[in-house]
Amino acid sequence: MAGAADGNTHKEWKMPDARELVTLSELSDRLTTELQKAEDAAGSKITVQYMLREPDATGCNWSDSVVLQVGPNASKESLAPYVAQLVQHARQRFNVNG
Repeated sequence: MAGAADGNTHKEWKMPDARELVTLSELSDRLTTELQKAEDAAGSKITVQYMLREPDATGCNWSDSVVLQVGPNASKESLAPYVAQLVQHARQRFNVNG
């Protein structure tokens, strides 16, 4: 019977992955780089507005309210769904340092 002698008495657990810390500028640059990979998004830019006073319920400490500047071959309407997806993913992956 398995027990303490064979080391199998504790269930294995994994610490949650920590968010990578970046500046607001670095975060904006990363989002912009990903955005510009989309068709017709050349020249478009995402700017993250501000850091939250306290992390939200998910642990993210920056606002999902971003400014989208569109390039000459795109429209806000065409890019908005992709931008929302990029921001949602980034909020799970990054926190900003003040």
